[in-house]
Amino acid sequence: MFLKRQLPVILAFVAGMVLWAQFYIPSHASQHVLEVFTTSWAIIISGGALVLGLLSAVHYHWTKVALRRPGFGFSIVTLLTFGFVAAAGWFPAKPVPWSLWVSLVFLGIAALVFVSYLFRRGRDPAAMRLLTAAGLLASLGLLGALVIYPMQLKMFTPQTIQPYSLFDWIFLHVFVALDATMFSLLAFFIASAAFRAFRARTPEATALLIAGCIVMLGRVPVGEWLGKIPHTQIDLPAIASWILNEPNAAAQRGILLGVILSQVAISLRIIFGIERTYMGGGD
Repeated sequence: MFLKRQLPVILAFVAGMVLWAQFYIPSHASQHVLEVFTTSWAIIISGGALVLGLLSAVHYHWTKVALRRPGFGFSIVTLLTFGFVAAAGWFPAKPVPWSLWVSLVFLGIAALVFVSYLFRRGRDPAAMRLLTAAGLLASLGLLGALVIYPMQLKMFTPQTIQPYSLFDWIFLHVFVALDATMFSLLAFFIASAAFRAFRARTPEATALLIAGCIVMLGRVPVGEWLGKIPHTQIDLPAIASWILNEPNAAAQRGILLGVILSQVAISLRIIFGIERTYMGGGD
C-alpha cells in the first residue's frame, strides 16, 4: 500500500516543493536543479511517453485487425505505414543496394499475403498456409534488410535522415501533402461552424459576426482591393490588425490568466496530496 498510495504523494510533494523553492534561491545549485528537472527528466519522461504511445497504438490497431472489427482495413493501412516509415529512418541518403530492394519486395509480398489471410481466416481451412507463407516471406525480407543490407554498407551510416533520403522524401512528398490536405478540408468545417455560430440573434452574436467578417476580409486580397476603390478610406487590413492586437489580445490574456490560476490551484492540490486522480483512483 505504501508504494501505491504514500510514495507517489511523497514524490509529488518533494518535486513540487523543490521546483517552487528553486525560484527563490538565486544560486548555481538551484539553477542546476532546474536544468536537471527541465531537461534530463523531461527527455526521459517524453521518451517513455513516446514508447508507451507507440505500443498502445500498435496494440489497438493490431487487436482491431485480429478481431476484424468494423474499419479494420484502415488499421491495416496504419500498421503497414507505421512499419514502413519506421524502417525508412534507417535508409541512407545514397543509392540503395540491391539487397534492400529485394528485401522490400519480400516484405511487400508478405504484407499482401497476410492481408489475404485475414480476409480468408475462419472460412478457408487452407488459410493457415497463407499465414505460414507470409511469415516465411517476412523472415526473408527482414533477414535481407537487417543483416545482408547492413553488411553491404558496413553497418548503418549516421547520415540517414538527410536530404534525398527515403525518410526525407516521405516527409516532403507524403506527410506534407497529407497535412496540407487535412488542413484544407478543416477549413470547410471551420467555415460551416462559423456560419452556424455567426447568427445575429443576440448583441454578442452580432458583435462576433461583424468582427469575424472584418477580420476575414482583412486577411484576404479582397480586403486590400476594397481599400483601393476611389473615394473610399476603408483600410480593412489595419482594422483587422487592430481587432486582433487590441480586444482579441485582451480577451486571450484574460483567458490565459484564468488557465494559469487553475494550473496553480491544481498543482497545489497535487503537491499537498489533495488531488490523487493521477494515481488511478477516483479521489
